[in-house]
Amino acid sequence: MQPETSLGPGDRVPNFQLPDQANDRRSFYHEVTGAPILLLLCPRLTSPSARQLLAGLVARQAEIAKAGLQVFAIGGEGVVANATVAAELSFPYRVFSDSQGQVLAGLMAGADVEARLLLLDGNQRVVESRDGPTDADDLAPLLAIAAAMGRAWDTAETLGRAAPILLLPRVFEPDFCRELIGLWEAEHHEGGFSTGQANTYDPNKKKTLEHVIQDPALRRQISFTLARRVAPELAKVFNYRAPFQFDAHIVMCYQPERQDFFGLHRDDLRPENQRRFALSLNLNDDFEGGELHFPEYAPDGYKMDAGTACIFSCPLLHEARPVTKGRRFVLTSFFCDSDRQAPGGAQQRRVQL
Repeated sequence: MQPETSLGPGDRVPNFQLPDQANDRRSFYHEVTGAPILLLLCPRLTSPSARQLLAGLVARQAEIAKAGLQVFAIGGEGVVANATVAAELSFPYRVFSDSQGQVLAGLMAGADVEARLLLLDGNQRVVESRDGPTDADDLAPLLAIAAAMGRAWDTAETLGRAAPILLLPRVFEPDFCRELIGLWEAEHHEGGFSTGQANTYDPNKKKTLEHVIQDPALRRQISFTLARRVAPELAKVFNYRAPFQFDAHIVMCYQPERQDFFGLHRDDLRPENQRRFALSLNLNDDFEGGELHFPEYAPDGYKMDAGTACIFSCPLLHEARPVTKGRRFVLTSFFCDSDRQAPGGAQQRRVQL
C-alpha cells in the first residue's frame, strides 16, 4: 500500500457543490441519506460508452431500489448537455454538472479512463471502484455488494448505551494488515507503557509482545493513510480540525497462552506532545476475546473486523481484555498535538480535511 492520490477503499469522497440537471446548485453532503451510494464519474456523459452505462442504470432501477442504493452522476459537460442525455434516457437520478472539471479532477486523479464507478458506504467512503469504459455487466457485482451492505442493517440492534468511540472500517487493506503482522513475526519484544513521566514495564498492568515500526518510509506510509482516512472523520464526528502529528506506530500481539492483556488505563498522561485521540486498528479478526472495553460508559466489549479502526479520545478509561482463542494483532497509534509551525501545520490541516 503506497501513498496515492487516486481514491481507494476507505477514502472518503469530500463534499462538493455543483448544479444538477435542473440547474439547481446542490451540496452532495446534503443529498445523501446514509444509504450506500453509487457515484458515476464521467467527463463526457454524451459519449456512447457513457450513454450505455446510463442506460444500464436505468434498466436496473428495480435492483437499485431493492439494494437501497442512492445513485448520482457527475458529468464534465455543461448543464444543458447533461440534462439532455438524462432526459433522452429517462435517467431518474440526479446528475451534477462539473464543466470546470475541478471535482472530477480530484475524484478521477490517476485514472486516464472514460468513466469511473464508485460504490460508497453511507458515510461517503469508498467500498469498491470500477474504471471504464464500463458496461451494464459491471453493475452486477457492485449491486451485489450494495445489497449485502443493506442486509447488514437488517440485523441492527436498538442500543440504549454506548461508549463515545468511532468505529471506522476499511482503514487498512487486507494485504497491508498481513504485511504488518509479518513484521511482528520477524521481530518483536516485550512491550511497555507510559506512566506520563517515563516508559516502564509492569506485567501486572500490561503484557504484550510488540513490534515498533522503525522504517521511515513505512512510518510515512502509515501516517499518510491514517491522515487521509481517519482525520476527515475526526473533523466531522469530533469537530477536531487542529494540526496533528503521530506518536509511534506499534504492532501489538495478544496471546492466550501468555495471558496477554492491557489493564484499565488512560492515554493522556504525557505533558509534552499531548495525545488527543488514540487509534486501535485490528489487523486480524480470527480470534476470540480481546475486546476493547470502556467501563465509564457501558459493560460492553468492542471487537472490530480486520482493517477496522477504533478511534477514541485519550482521556477515556479503557482496557484490552484477554484473548481466549487465537492471537489478536493490532496496530496502535495516537493523534498528538503538532509541534510544527506553519507552513508545516497548515499542510497537515489540508491533509486531514
